[in-house]
Amino acid sequence: YSTVYYTFTAAGVFAGLGKDDGSFLLSVQWGMDRPRNFGGCNGGWGAEVAEYVCKNGMPAERWVDAGGAVHKDYPPYEARSSSDRTVPGARVWAKGWTWGFVNADRAPTVEEVKAAMYLHGELNIAIDAGGQFGSGQGTITSLGRNINHEISMCGWDDAKDGGSFLLKNQWSKQWGQDGVRWCTYKAAANITDHFWVSAGDPIPPPPPPGGIPVVTGGQAFCKIGEPFSYQIVATASPTAYAAFGLPEGMKCDEPTGKVAGTPTVEGSFNVTLTASNASGVGANRLVLTVG
Repeated sequence: YSTVYYTFTAAGVFAGLGKDDGSFLLSVQWGMDRPRNFGGCNGGWGAEVAEYVCKNGMPAERWVDAGGAVHKDYPPYEARSSSDRTVPGARVWAKGWTWGFVNADRAPTVEEVKAAMYLHGELNIAIDAGGQFGSGQGTITSLGRNINHEISMCGWDDAKDGGSFLLKNQWSKQWGQDGVRWCTYKAAANITDHFWVSAGDPIPPPPPPGGIPVVTGGQAFCKIGEPFSYQIVATASPTAYAAFGLPEGMKCDEPTGKVAGTPTVEGSFNVTLTASNASGVGANRLVLTVG
C-alpha cells in the first residue's frame, strides 16, 4: 500500500502527470492481487515492488486524460487479496520510471534524507509500528527496531521538537493528527530502507527560501577506467558539498564540491548533488553516464 499509493502515485503527481486530489491514483489493489506474490495482506518489501513496477509498469485505479474523461482501470482498494482484474486495454503507468535508496551503503544522514525529499518528493520508509508509533498524536520521540511496517516520509521541520520528520501512515485519518505525525530526527535513526521513485524530471520547484544554495544540475559523460572530475556549482556561498549515488571509484570532496575519481563500472547514474550553508541544504540531479 505504502509503495504504490504514497511513493508511486506521489511521484506521478510530483512530475505533473496528475493532480493530488484523488483524480490520479495508481492501483493499490493491483499490488494486492497480482500473481507474483508481493505479500498480499501479510505485507511485503517495498523495494521489490519498486523494482518490478519500474521494469513492467502497472495500471491505475483512476486517471483523467487530456480531454477530461475519467478512466477507471482497476477496482478500488479492498484490503484483501484477489486475482488480477486489470481492465482490457488499460494504460500502463510507471514502466521506465526509476527508483533508488537514499543511501544504499549505510543509514542515510538527516541531510541526505532532506535532500532526497527536496529532489524527488515523498519517500518510502520501513519502520517499527509498535510502541509510541502505534497510538497517540504527539511527536514520536522513540522507535523500536522490529521493522514490520512501511509508510511515507513526506516533510521535515528543523524547528519542531529539535528537528523532526513528518510521517504519513495508511491507518486512516484516526492515526495521529489526521493521518500524519511528527518523528524526531533522533527517533528516526531507527527508520530503514528510505527510497524514492522518480517519474522523470519534476516541474521545477519554487526557489528555496532566501540564503539556501541553489544547485545546478544536468548531465555529464565519462569513460570507464579514465580519470574524471566534475565541479558542483551552487549559489549562496556553500560551506559543504556532497554527492550521493556516484559510481564506484568516484567521490566528492566535501569542502570544495569537486567530484573526482576513476569510474570502475559502466551505466547511467542518477547522482544527487547537495550544497549547504547556515541557512540549509539545496539539491539537484546530475545524470552521470559512464561508457
